[in-house]
Amino acid sequence: MKRILLGVFGLGFLICAQAFAAGIPAYEWSTDTIQYTNGSWVFGIDFKVNGSNISVSGLGYYDNNGNGFINDHEVGMYDSVGNLLASGVVTSADSLIGHSRYIAISPIVLLAGQDYRVVGVSHSDLYTWDPLGFSVDPSITYLGDTYQSGTTLVDPAPYAVNDVTYGFFGPDFLLGGSESVPEPSTFVILASGLAGLMAFRRKR
Repeated sequence: MKRILLGVFGLGFLICAQAFAAGIPAYEWSTDTIQYTNGSWVFGIDFKVNGSNISVSGLGYYDNNGNGFINDHEVGMYDSVGNLLASGVVTSADSLIGHSRYIAISPIVLLAGQDYRVVGVSHSDLYTWDPLGFSVDPSITYLGDTYQSGTTLVDPAPYAVNDVTYGFFGPDFLLGGSESVPEPSTFVILASGLAGLMAFRRKR
């Protein structure tokens, strides 16, 4: 009986641990430059996948001081012809990695040699541009960004292109890492195993 309970507990723990494993931000920087807002914008960051397919496990949005948002932020991943591949809403409760907060998604595969765009809505939160120490994961190439005024998640492909070296941020994404946010049933497994172990110890 004890072995069964230990097994149940261990299974739940492993599932949770796997689900919360962090991925790697697609791009980061060392220092913000200007932080500003002048209304709500839809920012799109364009990139190309290099020599091998990549897996995207999370979508993120820039948190200017790392202390939470005024608004939640819709973020989506689009292919080169405007098809929405994945989306979600990033909140102040989500994990902060570097300059952005991230939500886990069911992993999607982006194909080598193809162009994509990660898009996010700023609402009234601050954004930054042309940051110092900008770096990109070697599996992708940064191509620039597009933007348009708006409060809903759309592909801003037909609109203005930035005129700085590293554009307006904005949305980001995680490479590899977590599979998904744990289902409620996972927590039930974990709690059941733990409760059973406690009851077993009391009896003894």
